[in-house]
Amino acid sequence: MYRHVERCKEIRSESSRTKILNKEYNSDIMPTYRLVSWGANSHGQLGQGLLSEQFVLPQEVDLSGCSLKPEAIRKIVGGAGHTLVLDVDGRVYSCGLNNKGQAGITGIEKENILTFQRIRALEHEIVIDVCCGWDSSLALTRNGELYVWGSNRYGQLSLDPSVFLSISHPHKILIGEKIKNVSMGLRHTAIVMENRELYVCGSNNRGQLGLINPETMQPYPLLDAFTKVAEWTMQENVENVACGQYHTVVITKRQTYNTYVFGDNKHGQLGFFPKTFSETRILQPVCIPLSGIQHDVQIQIHAGWSHINILSNGTVFSWGRNDYGQLGRSSSKPQNGISTEERLQCVEHVPKIVQLSVGSEHNVALTDDGVVLCWGWNEHGNCGNGKTENVLRPEVLPISSDSIAVLVGAGAGHSFAVIKDTNAEVQRLDSKVIVPLSQYATICKHARDDVKNTFAARDRELTRRRHLDKVRERNPRNRQMISQAESELTKASIEVSRVVKGLEEQIDSFERRKLHDLKSILLDFVTIELSFHTKALELLTKAYQDVAAVDEIKDIEEFRETMRVPDSVARLDTVGRTSFRQAYSLTNLATRFASSPMASQKLANRGTESADSIRTAFTNSSESVQVEEYPDSTEETESESIREKPKRVSKHAGYKVKKRFILKPVPAIPTCQKSLMSSIIYRIPYRLNQTK
Repeated sequence: MYRHVERCKEIRSESSRTKILNKEYNSDIMPTYRLVSWGANSHGQLGQGLLSEQFVLPQEVDLSGCSLKPEAIRKIVGGAGHTLVLDVDGRVYSCGLNNKGQAGITGIEKENILTFQRIRALEHEIVIDVCCGWDSSLALTRNGELYVWGSNRYGQLSLDPSVFLSISHPHKILIGEKIKNVSMGLRHTAIVMENRELYVCGSNNRGQLGLINPETMQPYPLLDAFTKVAEWTMQENVENVACGQYHTVVITKRQTYNTYVFGDNKHGQLGFFPKTFSETRILQPVCIPLSGIQHDVQIQIHAGWSHINILSNGTVFSWGRNDYGQLGRSSSKPQNGISTEERLQCVEHVPKIVQLSVGSEHNVALTDDGVVLCWGWNEHGNCGNGKTENVLRPEVLPISSDSIAVLVGAGAGHSFAVIKDTNAEVQRLDSKVIVPLSQYATICKHARDDVKNTFAARDRELTRRRHLDKVRERNPRNRQMISQAESELTKASIEVSRVVKGLEEQIDSFERRKLHDLKSILLDFVTIELSFHTKALELLTKAYQDVAAVDEIKDIEEFRETMRVPDSVARLDTVGRTSFRQAYSLTNLATRFASSPMASQKLANRGTESADSIRTAFTNSSESVQVEEYPDSTEETESESIREKPKRVSKHAGYKVKKRFILKPVPAIPTCQKSLMSSIIYRIPYRLNQTK
C-alpha cells in the first residue's frame, strides 16, 4: 500500500499544479513568444492585416498565415511604409507598401502587403543582415553578397536609374569583394568591405557620400555605382557605418574608436554645432574623436534622420536634433555632445541597455531585464504609450507584467517587439479583452476631430453657396464676380467631398478593424480558457485513472507477503529480534566475529554447548519460557554497536509480557554462516539467564 500512497501523493501534487500551471501552461497551452507592433500603419507596415492610420498601443501580430515564428526573429527594420524581418535561419519576410517593389513580394498586384510574407526570391540564400531606406531595401548574405530591391531613382541600389528606376525583386550586386556591414539612409547606401574599406552610392545632394568632383570641387549629385571613399580621408580601419537622412557616420578603430562624419549638419548631427553656413554641410569626412567611452568593448552606431545614438557597454550616448525628444533629454535644443563637451552625453536614469533600434526620429531600446523603453517623435503612436504627444524622456512600453521583451525593432514611424510570456497563469477577462479594446477610446477621439472637420467643411461650402446667391442677386451682369464666387464654391464642394469620402473610408475601416479585433481577442481568450481547462481535465483524468487502477486484492496480498516470516526462522528470530536490533546489523555481526578467528571459535563452542542443553531442557519439559521484550533502538551509532552493553529489563505498564515459544529442529546451516549463527545461538541462553 505504501507504493500506492506515494503515487497518490504524486497525483495530488500534479493536480495542485493545475492552479499554477507554470511549466505545463507555458509550454503546452500558450505560445511562448509573440510579436507586437505599434505606430504608423497607413500602408499595413505593422503586419496587422488591415490598413489604419496608426496603432497607439502595442498589438499582437497574427503570424498564422506564414512560417515566421516570433521566437526565431533575429532583426526587424523598416522604411517609410514597409518592414523587413530576418529570422535565425536566414529567411526574410516583409509587409507594407510595395508600390516600388520595396517589399520584394512579386506576383501580387496589391500595392500594400498587409501581412508578413516570405520573400521567395531569397529562398536559395542565407541572409545575415537586412536594411531599409525610404522606399528601398537590401540584404547581406552569409557569403558576403549583396541583394537590392525597391526604388533606385537616386542610384541607391548601385544601378543606373535610367535603366532600373525600381526593382520589384531582389537583384544581386557584383562588387568583387566580400561585404562585412551595410547601412541605408533616406536615399543613399554605404557598405563596409571585409578589408575595412568603405563604399557608397546614391544621392549626394548634401555631401552624404563624402565624395567631391576633383575638377569642380563640388559634390557629385549622385553616384549610381558603389564608389570607394578615398583611404586618405579616413586613415584608420573602418569598423561600421550608419546612414541618416542626409548624413553618414563611420566608426573606425586602431587603439581607440574614432568617428568620421560627413553630410548635412544643420542640427549638429555630425557632432558639432554649425557656426557658419559652410559648417552646415560637410562634403568630405571629418574626424571626431570619441571621448568618454570604453574603447576595449564593442560599440554600436545608430543613425536617425537627424540624430545619432551610440550604444556602448549598456549606455546610450546621443547627439543631434532634439526638438522631438530624440536624445532622451528634456532640453528641446540640438546637442552635439562631442566637440564642446569633455565627455559624451548619455541618456540618463535608465537601466542597462542591451539592444537599440532607431526610427526616423524616435528610439526603441531593450533593457537587460526585458523592459522596452521608447522616446522621441510620437505623432503616430511610435512610442506605444497610447498618446500622440512627443516623448522627451524614455518611457516604459506598456506590456503585461508577466511578460518580458527579448527583441525590438523600428521603422521610420513604426515599432516592433518580440514578447516572451514568463508567467502563463490565465489572465482575467479585463486584461485579455477590455485592455486591448481600450485603444478605441483614442481612435474615437481622433474620429470626433475628423467629424468636426467634416462639418466645418460643409459650413464653408454653405457659406460659399450663399455668397454666390448674393452675388448673382446683386450683380447679375458681373460675370467676373460670379465666376470667382462659383470657383470658390467649387473648391469648397471638392473639399467637402474629399473630407466626407475620407470620413466614410475611416468609418468603414474602423468597423472592419473593430469586428476583426473583437473576433480575434474573444477567440484568443476563449481558446486560452479552453486550453487551460483541457490541461486541468487531462491531469485530473490521469489522477483518476491511477487511483482507480489500485488492485485491492493484489495490494493486500503484497502486504501479507511483506509481513509473513519464513518458518525456518519464525519463532527463533522473534525471540532474538530485539537483541539483533540493539546490537548490530547482520553485516556488522559478520564483520565483528570474522575479525577474530579465536574468539569466533570459542563463541561457537560455547554456543553449541548451550544450544544442546536448551534443546534437552525443552524436550523433557513443556514449561513455558518468559521473555522480556526490549525497546528498539534505531538511533545507534557505529561506535555504540561495536561494544556490547548490559541488557536492562524494561517494563511495560507495570507487568511483564509473557510469550510462549516452541522450538523446532533448525535446518542445516551452511558452512559460511556457521560462525554467524553460532554467535546468534550463543546469545539466547544469555538472554534466558537474564530473565531468571
